[in-house]
Amino acid sequence: MLVLVLGLWFLWSLGRGATVEVAPGSTLIVEISGQYPEAAAPGLLERVLGETGETFISLLSVFALAERDDRIETVILHIRQPNIGWGKTAELRDAITRLRDEGRKTIAYLELGSLAINKAYYLATAADEIYVVPGAIMPLVGLSAEYLYFGDMWQKFGIELESSKAGKYKSAVETMTASGMSEASREMSNSLLDEANRRFVSAIAAGRGLETSAVQAIIDEGLVRSADLQSRGLIDGIRHLEQIPEAQQNTIRGRDYRNIDPRSVGFAPEVKLALIYGTGTVVSGNARRSRSGAPVFSSGQFRQALRDASEDPEIQGIVIRLDSGGGSSMASEVIWNAVKEVADSGLPIVASVSDVAASGAYYVASATNAIVISPGALTGSIGVFSLRPTFEGLLEKLGIGVESLQRGRYADFNSTMKPLSDASRDRMELLIREIYELFLERVAVGRNLETDQVDALGQGRVWSAEQALSVGLVDELGGFRDAVSWILRDLGLNENADVAIISYPEPASLANEIADLVQSGTLQGLRAALSPLNAAESLIPLPHGLSALRHWIIDLPLEGPLLIPSVLIEIR
Repeated sequence: MLVLVLGLWFLWSLGRGATVEVAPGSTLIVEISGQYPEAAAPGLLERVLGETGETFISLLSVFALAERDDRIETVILHIRQPNIGWGKTAELRDAITRLRDEGRKTIAYLELGSLAINKAYYLATAADEIYVVPGAIMPLVGLSAEYLYFGDMWQKFGIELESSKAGKYKSAVETMTASGMSEASREMSNSLLDEANRRFVSAIAAGRGLETSAVQAIIDEGLVRSADLQSRGLIDGIRHLEQIPEAQQNTIRGRDYRNIDPRSVGFAPEVKLALIYGTGTVVSGNARRSRSGAPVFSSGQFRQALRDASEDPEIQGIVIRLDSGGGSSMASEVIWNAVKEVADSGLPIVASVSDVAASGAYYVASATNAIVISPGALTGSIGVFSLRPTFEGLLEKLGIGVESLQRGRYADFNSTMKPLSDASRDRMELLIREIYELFLERVAVGRNLETDQVDALGQGRVWSAEQALSVGLVDELGGFRDAVSWILRDLGLNENADVAIISYPEPASLANEIADLVQSGTLQGLRAALSPLNAAESLIPLPHGLSALRHWIIDLPLEGPLLIPSVLIEIR
């Protein structure tokens, strides 16, 4: 079982490698690159199949350890195109700021080869100095958001998607059914982009000692050359890593540094808390991974982990770490009920939102004692919709005839060959409205609001972290560390106390990992890990919208009501 130490916090487990010695005046070099999933460390079989084992909490723990280690004089952040959201990026910025507050010199070294540099540069501006490798691609041209609409695509195949929805911002589930953006979605999307731009420009201005108006003017110039960025004061130099004086002696790499003995920096835990992840699509059952190989937020696994943690007499509180756009309405309700039981028992339980906790994931979060969300994250999307594909047109194109017989006026609910009758469509709308009203009720109870207040904030609208705080959907802006501090305050303890955090559920044994793969359908997990699509995506990443859509189609039963955002949002 993994143990995370907070106050210092540190991923600490047996067999992580030999402990290392750190000389006074050392420089710590931490590479930041790729994805950092919100999940427990992968098991043996997952590592064999290519999982790196570098989780986001593992990365944060290195920063937290260095924050307390006076032997570390300088921290160099070797940034090589991190593939993370704005919430995680903001949390890393906070970690860098805390290093500076403790007297560590921080240097960001950007080694970028992509046109999308905004998150990497936003992260770098938290450091004392910023250097760029010669030849790096550095177009600082501002933020953009892209939205995909698949409505016309289905028509080309003769497939019709019938939808029912509750919430105007669900916008007739326009991602799947429309060819363009509705006015409601345009209003929401512009507000999210405005908020992201405000945060982006303000962070650059604060980090580089400039006025926000000057930063916006520089962005509008469309600078693409590193030399131009340097002349405007946005970076400090152009050089190779080896040419940075602090990188030439007494260096230690982050992957080695995490193996130091935590007692060497005075770790002495006063309390134990549990950490449970809610990552990926919300689904029913006990799966750890989806058919595509991605983590899933499964009701059975989560409920069992919650039960184990709450029944452990040494656990004094629980943090739920959420990074999910929602999923099954039924699974969300099952998880909500399990969380509410813990909250009502008196054991402190807090939701910590990473990049996103929307729809079904927010449904779950609303049952906790408090919701702490990272600036830049997205949440809300309180609404429900259903999608029902009908293949009559496709079958006609293929020359396939269909005859449907039914007993019962609404029995065409069960058919996907022909459109619903008007009577059945009315029944579907009634069902969706009932689930929406339950969603409103759950949030109202958890957030201590009236249902009409929640309805006004709901309607399927996605909110930024800052917006959600202003309207009462969350309690505090902050990262994982702040969620732990909330529990410590609730327990009457010093919020900077050392904390041992136990990850639930326990890592699966090799036998259980193999059983999970077999149970998913003839080693579907293995096939997914090695599939041409996944291999192709590793070489040519799918756009965010297509990637999310792929997971939803694979993981969710589209014939049932869904709690997921109707618009796939990515700001770059």
